Amino acid sequence: IIQPWWTRWMATDWGYSHYASTGWYASGLLSPAQVRGYFGVETVLNVRIIIKYRELVCKDVPEPDLAKCIVALTPDGERREIRNHWIGHDAWAKRGSANTVVEQMEPLLQRDGLPGLSRADIDRVGGWRLLYNCWASARRLRNWKSGMFMERAEDAPALFISAACPDTVGAIPMLICDKKNPQDVKKMAGEKEDDVADETRYAIKSYLAAEPSPPASVIAAETYARYEDPNQRAMAMLRLSAEQQSGKYLRRKARP
Repeated sequence: IIQPWWTRWMATDWGYSHYASTGWYASGLLSPAQVRGYFGVETVLNVRIIIKYRELVCKDVPEPDLAKCIVALTPDGERREIRNHWIGHDAWAKRGSANTVVEQMEPLLQRDGLPGLSRADIDRVGGWRLLYNCWASARRLRNWKSGMFMERAEDAPALFISAACPDTVGAIPMLICDKKNPQDVKKMAGEKEDDVADETRYAIKSYLAAEPSPPASVIAAETYARYEDPNQRAMAMLRLSAEQQSGKYLRRKARP
């Protein structure tokens, strides 16, 4: 389901005595034909989705070894396609005279073609609300019964978790309201589900808060995939070319 031109990124909730969780994500548009094929739903418009397609959950792993594990799980051809890697703010904290988590991990990640580490958007309440809305969009798409499906302006991208991420799938039902702060999710200190959920929140909140305009190549690929009729496709590509030349679309630079 993930297309070669989709945007990819990663997020990590670092931990040693508690769990470290890293997730790999991709986002892009499904054409009407793909929506029909995957969900049995009719639509005339592209539908944006996000997929968490890989995870790494471990504990008692030193930072350099964690970085090596992340590299090992990322195929060579995929590394240059990953745009960002967000990590919690505690990874920048100095602990005595030792290097920070970022200083220990980042050189090893970058040496093998992965991006440097960036500070995640750690807003808890806003992040949980965004996750809820993304999952609500996914439920709406999967449960659509009849008629033409239409995304609403207020809809967040539909978020799906791959079966290759069992720890994330297991963490979702554990998210319950904090009675002391009903707008927040209750902390489960030391529990694997807490760290996996935080990492997922970092990934979605950081990506959607910082999402840049896609590069021209991605816009072209998504426009091409939208149409089944060759004539409609040709006209759409001509319109897109004219719009890009006029400067209507901002171009995102490729990661160096």
